[in-house]
Amino acid sequence: MLPRVALDELEAPRRDQRAPCQQCHSDVNAKLLVHCPQCALRRHTYCFRPPLLGNPSWRNPGWRCPRCTAASPPQAAAPLDTPLSSLEFAKRRALPLPKTRKPAPTSPTLAAQLSAPPPRAIPTLEGRAAGRLRRVALAWLRYRRQHAPSPVPRPQGWHRRLEGRATRSVMHELTLEEEARLGDWRLKYVEAPENDDMYRPRGATPPAPAPEVAEDVEETPPECVPAPEVAVPSQPVTAALAHNLLVAGAKGDAVKRRKQQRHVELIQASRESQMARRLQRWVRRWLGAAEVARRKAQAATVIAYNVRAYLDRVHRRAAKASAVRLLQAQRAKDAKAELHRARQRERARRRIGRFCVTVALPVVQLRRHSAVRLQATWRRFHCRKAYLANPRQRGALRIQTKWRQHRAKRIVYGLRHAKARCVLSRFVQRWHVRRLLRTEKKRLALLTAARALGVIDFDAATATPAELFTKLGFYYFNRRDHWIAAACFDRAVRNGGPADCAMALAMAASHHATWYQSCDDYNLVKAYELYKAGLALDVHRRDPHAMYDFALVLVERREYSVALELLGHVLSLYPTFELAATALLWTGVVLLHLHRADESLRCFSQLLDAPPPPFSAADATVLCALSYHAAGRAAEGKTGLATALALARTAARQKKLSSTEMLVDLGRRALQSGQYLLAYEVFFYGLRRAKHPSSEAWLLFAETLRHVGELADARQALDAAVGLDPTNSRAITALAQWPPATDAFSSEFLATSDVARLQSLASASLG
Repeated sequence: MLPRVALDELEAPRRDQRAPCQQCHSDVNAKLLVHCPQCALRRHTYCFRPPLLGNPSWRNPGWRCPRCTAASPPQAAAPLDTPLSSLEFAKRRALPLPKTRKPAPTSPTLAAQLSAPPPRAIPTLEGRAAGRLRRVALAWLRYRRQHAPSPVPRPQGWHRRLEGRATRSVMHELTLEEEARLGDWRLKYVEAPENDDMYRPRGATPPAPAPEVAEDVEETPPECVPAPEVAVPSQPVTAALAHNLLVAGAKGDAVKRRKQQRHVELIQASRESQMARRLQRWVRRWLGAAEVARRKAQAATVIAYNVRAYLDRVHRRAAKASAVRLLQAQRAKDAKAELHRARQRERARRRIGRFCVTVALPVVQLRRHSAVRLQATWRRFHCRKAYLANPRQRGALRIQTKWRQHRAKRIVYGLRHAKARCVLSRFVQRWHVRRLLRTEKKRLALLTAARALGVIDFDAATATPAELFTKLGFYYFNRRDHWIAAACFDRAVRNGGPADCAMALAMAASHHATWYQSCDDYNLVKAYELYKAGLALDVHRRDPHAMYDFALVLVERREYSVALELLGHVLSLYPTFELAATALLWTGVVLLHLHRADESLRCFSQLLDAPPPPFSAADATVLCALSYHAAGRAAEGKTGLATALALARTAARQKKLSSTEMLVDLGRRALQSGQYLLAYEVFFYGLRRAKHPSSEAWLLFAETLRHVGELADARQALDAAVGLDPTNSRAITALAQWPPATDAFSSEFLATSDVARLQSLASASLG
């Protein structure tokens, strides 16, 4: 064997401690960097022309390049390296030792002649790169060929694996009875190379012919053939090749003898190996597919559990939100019932889940386990003899059966899937066509109704229902017909129209104005949401009207703290706003309602000189008197009320006007202008201090309570009005129609189609 070189012991200087190559300008491969200290030569071994086999300057600081050696005085020639050292250098470079075409020089004169190569043409850069790559590839190929473990061609991989495990899996020693039963089967293999029918794949290289076998086929150890003695081998590679040839020949003889002494099942196993590999491959794929299916089922279970948990959370939040809305709408009984139903649903889900986990799942698992055990027992007792007789064929048959069943099921499932896909695609196509026809029919009907209405312009070829209703909404909004405008805007959004900033603010104003007529919580909620969305869409849009109206919506939703902040913001930013006095009045009323009398008194005092319409200075004085009364200053409150009464008598030219009549008139005007909170405070104060209240006052107070949202108190006020005056027709009519409709707008919006609504508008305009 050739001596190995310990490459780990060779240390290379760090990259920052060495200079790059002068040819390729690279600082890698420091072990191959040739350095001459005399002329500062730095060049890789493969950058020389021709390339050097080794690095002569490696651990040899006294080495000089041929040019410096020729220029220096002649010295005693150093002894040439031995072939072993050249081989060592070649192994260090991981490059092969090329074949020597010419004998090595033996005289210094010949070495000097060879050291100076003749002048030659300078090749191009592309030629040098291609030649270098070709030389490196050919050198590596020669190295692999020379250092192969054996010159015999490599057999196929399955052949080696079969030889390695034949003793463990297939072969066994024959007993005397088996030898007697088989007879002299060795005669079949003596001098019969044509019977070597081992399967080899097409295109494989046949092995080298084995040497002739002796008649004695007994297992005998191979004789050790001594290698030819070579005193001083001049070529170690030749000696190694000769040794490898000798070992390969002995190994081939041993393999031939073992094959001739083996059982005939070796040939059968080799014939069946390809089918067995196919079956094993299918089994592995089937097991992998089963594992993937199991993981998918597990993932689907986890996803279903997460989806169920998410839906439970959504339902719980929806129930809580519904309860909060009901509580805000003064429907505590309905809110309690909604929460009770939500709790019942949650308990039912938990009870069902607990039953499935604790009762149903163990029973299903027990039945499945029992079925599997019964099948295993049946197979064990009824098929034991057949299984023991031929387990390998039984296993192969089972695998083939499973494979055929799998293929058949896959084909059937594919056909079913194709059929279902065809049916579903046809159904979806027909449904899509029907939907398109229905949508176009509805659009044409809307266009006809809009053309009959004749208030907007549109292109009949491209107009959509959302575009029509948006234009109608802006038209009725500009005409201050807020009920129809809000309905048109809602229908535009329902048909997929975009809700931009301007549309959102107009829609919110329409819903807020509609709420004064319908008393529907839907309008108030929509106004609140649309104002929030519209003001958030364009933060740079500073519209004091929108902010003022949003503050009123907050007051009517009983969010007084936020409403006060917004009203203060409007008053501070827009002091010249035309509704600034009304905003100040609303601020004072909210403060009075929150029992902050001193602050409300300051607001009402600022309105004495310029009260907002439809109120007067006497009304502002009444509000100051209410603030005094709320602050506990009764004397000042009486004085303020007397002053207001004097101003009211002077303005009305009625000397017999009482304070109760003055308060009722103020409450009526506040109710007509939509300031329900102010009307509530005035009526509450006036009816408490009145000794003989009138039926009309109680009727107005009932209307105020209905707008505020106190339906139970409104019913009591109506009863009081009827009790004071049984002939009051308005009170009797209100009692007959009790309870009033609280969803007039939403019920009309949901019950009427788009086409019917446009047709009704057209008929109303024509009538």
